[in-house]
Amino acid sequence: MEERQAHFWVLVIVLFVGIIAILALFSTALTSISNGSVTGAAVKGAIATLCKDADGLNAKHKGVTQVFYGSQFPDQCYDDIKTTKDPVNTGQYLREYVCEKNEVAYHIYDCGSVNSCQFGACVGSEYYKVK
Repeated sequence: MEERQAHFWVLVIVLFVGIIAILALFSTALTSISNGSVTGAAVKGAIATLCKDADGLNAKHKGVTQVFYGSQFPDQCYDDIKTTKDPVNTGQYLREYVCEKNEVAYHIYDCGSVNSCQFGACVGSEYYKVK
């Protein structure tokens, strides 16, 4: 009977440690905050934050906006102001993805001249928001 009791308590301890590990994993993943930006499904007020933007509205840095457990939207350069053609490595216009009202949206920037948008960021000092 003592051997059976020992096995029972070992099983209880293993289950307890496993539950604690799982709770710790999910609590960190769902409420992580770094550099002032909320990641994951952290709750702000009564609304879960499901959208994360790595660079905010900073046109001079390439960022990636992502939806919690979903798609990623990298900032990209374009040759046309409507940003309807395929993205390019160097162009004049930047489509800057952002989170607005917990959803992915974008703004279009004119980076100043041809090839002043490079790899998803305006490289010149003169740029302005078109849309």
